[in-house]
Amino acid sequence: MKKKLLLIFLLLLVKVSLAQQINDYNKASSLDLTFQLSSSIDIQQTSSPKLEYLTTQLSLFPITDQRQEVLLLDINSNPIAKTSQDKEVKYTWNELYDSYSFGIDANVKTANNLIKIKHSDFPINNLDESLQEYTQFTEKIDINDDISNKAAELVRGKKDLFEATFSIADWVKKNIKYDLNTLTAESVQKSSWVYTNREGVCDEMTGLFISMLRSVGIPARFVSGMVYSNVGYNFGNHGWAEVYFPDIGWVPFDVTFGQYGWIDPSHIKLSDSLDSATYSAKYSWKSLGIEVNPQELELSTKVNSAGSDIAPIFNIQINLLEDEVGPGSYVPIEVTIENPYDFYVSTSLIITKAPELTEKNEKQIFLKPREKKNLFWITKTPGSLNNNFLYTSEIEVIDTFGSKSSTTLQYASKYKKITLDDAQASINEIVSNDANTYSESLLLRCSLSKQYYYAIETAQVNCKLSNLGNQDINSLDVCLLSNCQKANVFLNQDVDLTFNLPLTNKSSSTLVVNAKNNNINVNNYLHLKVYDQPNIKITSIEYQENLLYNEDFELSFVLTSDVKVKNLKLKITGQQSLVIEELKGSKDIIVSLNSKHFINRPITVDLEYEDEFNRPYSQKYQYSVNISNVPWYARLLALFRLI
Repeated sequence: MKKKLLLIFLLLLVKVSLAQQINDYNKASSLDLTFQLSSSIDIQQTSSPKLEYLTTQLSLFPITDQRQEVLLLDINSNPIAKTSQDKEVKYTWNELYDSYSFGIDANVKTANNLIKIKHSDFPINNLDESLQEYTQFTEKIDINDDISNKAAELVRGKKDLFEATFSIADWVKKNIKYDLNTLTAESVQKSSWVYTNREGVCDEMTGLFISMLRSVGIPARFVSGMVYSNVGYNFGNHGWAEVYFPDIGWVPFDVTFGQYGWIDPSHIKLSDSLDSATYSAKYSWKSLGIEVNPQELELSTKVNSAGSDIAPIFNIQINLLEDEVGPGSYVPIEVTIENPYDFYVSTSLIITKAPELTEKNEKQIFLKPREKKNLFWITKTPGSLNNNFLYTSEIEVIDTFGSKSSTTLQYASKYKKITLDDAQASINEIVSNDANTYSESLLLRCSLSKQYYYAIETAQVNCKLSNLGNQDINSLDVCLLSNCQKANVFLNQDVDLTFNLPLTNKSSSTLVVNAKNNNINVNNYLHLKVYDQPNIKITSIEYQENLLYNEDFELSFVLTSDVKVKNLKLKITGQQSLVIEELKGSKDIIVSLNSKHFINRPITVDLEYEDEFNRPYSQKYQYSVNISNVPWYARLLALFRLI
């Protein structure tokens, strides 16, 4: 049988949909799409039929706007109708037939553009009269006291329009369950119903979002369209919102997909309206002796081609606040993300690989210009672990636009158990200082000169202070622990500072650099990794434990080192030494062995290597094996180590 001395525990969370693996349109710079709409009208004639006119008015058809361009729009019908196009497409027939068909064929190009949203005051003052109707309740997008009170609570203290809008969108996303059940799928429910029942489909989630916005004076409208989704891995009908920003115009917000101030290019907009219950097609006729039977609209979309992938936008880093933990431990995960732009942005962060999480693996985040923020999750290790095993799990996070970061969690029975209270306390310690991580006038960015250090070294911390405001910043105290420096940052100026931190008696930790004066108090966090010495791990060992005499077998394992080691000499019983010039990370090792070398002795793996300062180290690992059918002479030779 095969013996495993280490198990890799890896859980791929289903929230990262298979659709992303098949077609990840979030990262496509553009899409060239074909859109088709078709339907028909059946006529049943009775006595002395007569038709004066029959009209169809379509509200669903693609139009050119800031993010989509209609390259071709073909309005067709059979028999040929008189057609017109304005805010709707209208077909008119004046002759009687047994049936009429009509449709639209369009070629649409959509762009993947981040809208450059800058500060807009909230509450909105002096709203244009033409927008007042988009702050009122309608048939389905109604407003009651519960909706108004909750919205007011969410935006209390907010002075920026995007921040206020995001807070409402995030609440709807987190608290309304997407539920495609019979009741809501066939008849759109009012916002008040959705708020009370905490469930709905995309139209209803969007309706509630709009109701809450309108209740606090933010203009919003309902958008009907199509989008690619993981339901059948195809395009389907979809609803989202557009929110009015005074200096920009209408900005898309899709609460179902968690896309705020931006939507992916698989969205095709077909109409916008005050209410979610607006008709898709309306029919009218004047006739005698006939019955008119309109059929359902059939809509389809397909991708003709996709533009090149956009480059990852955000810098994200994942960090474990605890590592090397015991069974049933709760491990806090910190994910740091930084906005590189001078405008507001929002994105989703998704934990794609981890053991069991205590909450949903996806979160949305709002970032001000140049802002750096942290999000936290807690993962739980299995409660039952084999005493002889060392376990590792990869923890990975991605964002909407393809940025990715990962790290490795180690756990075993010999390590200390971390409780849920311990994990939450570690998070709370960082969160309590998060209020001081952003200033509209001062940008503080610090970095370590190396990814890791040894305890004999001195860490170098390099900081840059940038004045983003409209006046000089004077008398700043910039401190790393007890080491402080004075700085003045004049208008449109950068100031570079360097701190040297001796690491004697220091361990891996989170460092805080603080810059403050009477008006400003800003923190920047750094994750310091300190090693006393390298520690090469042998993991994922596989070999046959029970063997016959003189039987060939394979030993395979993974060598892992978190730091760079060199001149690594690996000696295995019965084999010549294997020399690896340099190792950092992981390396797979497979060797062929013969059981005759392991009569009454284990498999031995000896390691000799040097660190970056030429200091020598050695490690030894042993693994038991059972050899049967050993002849007497072989036992004698083994006794004197002659085989």
